[in-house]
Amino acid sequence: EYQPYEGKTECILAEAGNFVSSPEATKQSVCYPGSHSGTAATSCTLCEEGYFNSKTKQASCIPCPLPLTTSGINKTYCNACLKGYYWNSLVWKKYELVDDNVQCVECCQSCEDLCDVDDKICVDCSNSTAVLETLDVKRGWWRATRESETVYECPLDRSCRGGTSVKTSEQCFKGHRGALCGACVDKYDYDF
Repeated sequence: EYQPYEGKTECILAEAGNFVSSPEATKQSVCYPGSHSGTAATSCTLCEEGYFNSKTKQASCIPCPLPLTTSGINKTYCNACLKGYYWNSLVWKKYELVDDNVQCVECCQSCEDLCDVDDKICVDCSNSTAVLETLDVKRGWWRATRESETVYECPLDRSCRGGTSVKTSEQCFKGHRGALCGACVDKYDYDF
């Protein structure tokens, strides 16, 4: 409760989306984006994980539409994907979707499109912070660029290291180089 006028004895309850932190207050304070409050609040409540709020003075937080979520509490927009999906930043520009593209892309349906093929998992999307540029490609698989949505099975045994990098020197095991780690570096040859 607060009282903005001198000489008045009746206090006013804080409106939803605002709060009053002390009994001596002469005004209510605003709840900022990423938080909310109900009527007569003495503090703001942070939006829980999976909920967001991008405006001031809000009575509640908004649930992220599935498969979107948040990477923690107190968020102003849905900035992550649920497990099993990756964040496709290629369709995101200054906090707005480009065209009608989908922000979260299902990760594992076929390995030629980032997923399971014949029970072979080529990409790890097991945490909610998976993003296209740093997808964790499994050992034995390769992708050309950080923006590539296609992952290829390496034809040579023990040639592709996998990982989050797309640098050939980091994707290929010692002695291998190039696309699919299919070429040998100088002074190495492939033993059939």
